[in-house]
Amino acid sequence: MQNHDRAFPEELAERTDQAIAEGIKRGRRELERRQKRLRRRTGASLAIALLLVACLFTIRVSPVFAAIVRDIPGLKAVVDLVKGDQGLELAADNDFVQPVGVSDEHDGIRLTVQGVIADDQRLVIFYEVKAAEGKRLARTTWPEVQRPDGQSLEGVIRYDDPTAREEAPKGTLNGTIDVQFIDGASMPDEVNLLMRAKAVPIGEDGDDRPLLRGEASEDDPSAGPLFKVNIPIDREKFAGLAKVYTLNETIAAEGQNVTFVNATVSPLRVFVQLRYDEANRKQITGPGDIRLVDEKGTEWKYKGGFGQDRIYFESPYFRQPKELYLEGSWFRALDKNRAFLVIDTDRGELIRAPDDNLKLANISRVGGRI
Repeated sequence: MQNHDRAFPEELAERTDQAIAEGIKRGRRELERRQKRLRRRTGASLAIALLLVACLFTIRVSPVFAAIVRDIPGLKAVVDLVKGDQGLELAADNDFVQPVGVSDEHDGIRLTVQGVIADDQRLVIFYEVKAAEGKRLARTTWPEVQRPDGQSLEGVIRYDDPTAREEAPKGTLNGTIDVQFIDGASMPDEVNLLMRAKAVPIGEDGDDRPLLRGEASEDDPSAGPLFKVNIPIDREKFAGLAKVYTLNETIAAEGQNVTFVNATVSPLRVFVQLRYDEANRKQITGPGDIRLVDEKGTEWKYKGGFGQDRIYFESPYFRQPKELYLEGSWFRALDKNRAFLVIDTDRGELIRAPDDNLKLANISRVGGRI
């Protein structure tokens, strides 16, 4: 990968310095909660130690850029706010942030996309929402990230309510939107971010903290005006960097066969494709304590996945490990004749469940969604 050092305009730098809050927590919590449901261990004594990758990544990092990036206005905020994801931290340290600085403004509210970090597998958007003087944000809707033709991106969006940074001006919230692409989906040259935001006057007590009460649909005009920001993506920055490694390693647990088909290592994530034997008598719903470890013992966090057979991890791409291993001891599984969940959404009743461990807590309706 070539290093592209840039001089950042002072105005863009100042605006970017206000950006980026910690996000994605709500989606991650939801994912973890769903994974804990229907948990049934199989092969508790199983120990997976698969050689995932044995290679030297063919990239070039810039120690000069990594050393000074935290001193560049704007990029310092990005580096600080991606903490918690080792892959994003390394990407930010290696000139992988794409400044954007594009805004849309309605009714005294300004939505600004400060920048993005992207590759063929993942898109992370850093944004800021600012209310006019004398107002505070009441709520924002779930964001929609679309292709230029209006079609949604093929993947899963993780998003949390934007939060106020201690250093940010009053009435300013920052957030992060994380799009994980499904296998085979392509990153476009540009995307559109759509969301609604609503502000209310600051009360007599002068409290300017955001309310963010309840939820609202992007289809509901009462949630505030619709904001739309066009985001260009520099695809040349990551073109050809992802590497696919063939594994075809099969393990057996209590007579159930699981094959690790391949692994795709990109700058922002590691994607592992699994395959479950059709002859298995149990329906396997995913790994339990799986982890990705390099030859030095550094663990790269499991980040969930799509369905039961596609799993993701933080990316060690810029660390250039010589070896990577998948390790773990168990998978979740159910007998195939019990792997059903039926809910009557009109009556709010749980009709059928795998066992008594699963209860229906509540049903909520937000806009046109249940």
